[in-house]
Amino acid sequence: MDQTYLIFTIAVFIAFTLLIIHSILYRGIKESLIFFGFGFIFGLIREMIYRSYFNNYSFGEAPL
Repeated sequence: MDQTYLIFTIAVFIAFTLLIIHSILYRGIKESLIFFGFGFIFGLIREMIYRSYFNNYSFGEAPL
């Protein structure tokens, strides 16, 4: 894996972790779990539909 993608991935995980902590502190665990749970389910269903009807896509040299 290229060093640039590794740095980007680590930065995204840190930002996502801080976002979850912020959400829990200001909205509580229940609302945070509902929000992120529905977001995860929506993203999962969207990707399954996309993969069924379209070809794989890529961003530059990084296949997604």
